[in-house]
Amino acid sequence: MKDRASVLPMAAVGISLMAHVAVLLFVPYHAPRLPEPPARELIPIRLLAPSAAVRAPGIRRSAPRPAASGVPTARDAPEPREAPPVEELVPPRESPAPAHSGPVSPSTETAALADVAPAGQQAPAASEHVGAGAPTDAAQPGAEIAAYQLILSTLRGRIIESIHYPAIARANGWEGMVVVAVRLDAAGRLEQAVVRRSSGHEVLDRAAAALLKKVTPVANPLSQPVTIEVPIAYELK
Repeated sequence: MKDRASVLPMAAVGISLMAHVAVLLFVPYHAPRLPEPPARELIPIRLLAPSAAVRAPGIRRSAPRPAASGVPTARDAPEPREAPPVEELVPPRESPAPAHSGPVSPSTETAALADVAPAGQQAPAASEHVGAGAPTDAAQPGAEIAAYQLILSTLRGRIIESIHYPAIARANGWEGMVVVAVRLDAAGRLEQAVVRRSSGHEVLDRAAAALLKKVTPVANPLSQPVTIEVPIAYELK
């Protein structure tokens, strides 16, 4: 009896469990529904074509410099320096005068005597007084200078009156200055005429030497041999 009494409650518990299991198997389980989230609003998006790149403000991109090609450009090349003006020397043109065989008037052409002080402007050298020895008391340096000036002035006046321009030199347009060393004796007679400096034309050199032979003798206040250099310029005018 006691065994039946203990078995009955256990059987009842088993039956109850089986009933619950059957209910769970055959009755669908309804889980509580969660609230649905609100519907999302769709925003239309429009894709634009890519535009030019926008540069950051305040930043400039300089164009890349071309690689050096070895040829200097106009900017790299130094500016040319202006050459100093060159003065062109043009020799004066002289038309040859027509040849004339007769004497030439001093008014149309002259052989000018340059204003050069005679060698005696300074204290005369001993070589200018050949064979004269030491100067006497009467021939002091001041008197010698005055004597040289007188002789040279006399020769100048006579040369202007007697000048003759060689026809061949005139026809060829030859000009130049001749310096002739004239040696006079104590009486003023010509002892020697030597060309010290040539004009570059033998015709003019010979004409100058011959002219000095023509215009001497002259007065010699020194009363002793003296040598004077006489410059004669042949110029066509």
